[in-house]
Amino acid sequence: MNMSSMGMGSSSSPAPASTVQMDGMSMNTAKNSSYVKEVKILDINTKIEINPFHSGFKTFKITFITPDGKPYSNISTVRMIFKNDQADIGPITTTLKPVSTGVYTITGGYISQPGE
Repeated sequence: MNMSSMGMGSSSSPAPASTVQMDGMSMNTAKNSSYVKEVKILDINTKIEINPFHSGFKTFKITFITPDGKPYSNISTVRMIFKNDQADIGPITTTLKPVSTGVYTITGGYISQPGE
C-alpha cells in the first residue's frame, strides 16, 4: 500500500507535500485489530492509525504533533493516496477532514481486499 501526499503548510505559503510509503502492509483478518505507524514528516511527529485493520470500511486518522508535544496547526491539506500496483488498483486519492487542531480523519472503503 502506498499512502502519500500529506501536504503541510499554511494556506498562504504551503510547504512541499511529503510522502510516507507504507509498502508491504499485510491486512489482518481479525476484525478487532488496528494499525498504528509513527513517522517524522518535515520534523513533525506524525501518527497514522487505521482501525479496524482489515479489508473493507475503516477509519483513517492522522495526528500531527510538534517536537514539544503540542498539536501542529500549520497544515493546509492532508491527502492519502491508495494504490496497489500488483493488483493494478489506483491511485485513489482522498482528502482527510480536520476534527481538531492537528488531527485529520476519513472513513471509507479505500482498502477493499486482503493482502499486501
